[in-house]
Amino acid sequence: MINQTKDRRPRRERRIDILAERKRLNKAMKEAKRRSMIVDFDNITVTSHGNIQLLESFKLAIGFKDLLEECISLQKGSNSIYSASLLLDYLTDALTLGISRFDHIEVLKNDPGYLLTKGFGRFADESTFRNLFAAMDGGTLEELEVISVALLNKRASFEGPKSVWIDIDDTIITLYGEQENGEIGYNPKKRGRKSYRLRVATIHSTKEVIAMELLGGNASPHGIDGFFEKIRHGSF
Repeated sequence: MINQTKDRRPRRERRIDILAERKRLNKAMKEAKRRSMIVDFDNITVTSHGNIQLLESFKLAIGFKDLLEECISLQKGSNSIYSASLLLDYLTDALTLGISRFDHIEVLKNDPGYLLTKGFGRFADESTFRNLFAAMDGGTLEELEVISVALLNKRASFEGPKSVWIDIDDTIITLYGEQENGEIGYNPKKRGRKSYRLRVATIHSTKEVIAMELLGGNASPHGIDGFFEKIRHGSF
């Protein structure tokens, strides 16, 4: 049992002690701040993404970069510093690290440890990634799908066959402008505006993408039956 003796002094006397203790603490904090060391992260191996080395080693083990170079046919200008496959590799890093917006991706450009891990020494500007997406077409989407299936096959070769649940999502993407193959169809948010219908199939437990289709906005939602048959027979 803990015995606590109640302070029976007048409130005025107790307040003097409380104020004195506060003054002592404030003085101690100021002294600690004055003596604190200034830290500069000027070492070229410092990174705010400590798991990037593990990610890079994993991609090397599964031949991820080679797969990108083999499958992506999109060619950039002869004076381009960054190939399409290299930019997609950077984007894979960003998404894995939780960076999902173009205006946040340049945080990797100022991360010396990340650049050292990549072995390239420089990182693309935000506009370079935007231009990459602007240059992509339906053929690039099909090539990305081939890469996704190849990665799934690599995983399946280690795990063996098993039963999985498949989620199929049918999404309407509103277009602002005159994008290629945009069509006017059912659009619950912006009626009368051109759109795409993006159909994506994922494995429920892991959220891995196994198939996708990019259709015009007036494509029938009933076409999902044919999409499912492609998945079931592995002909996507």
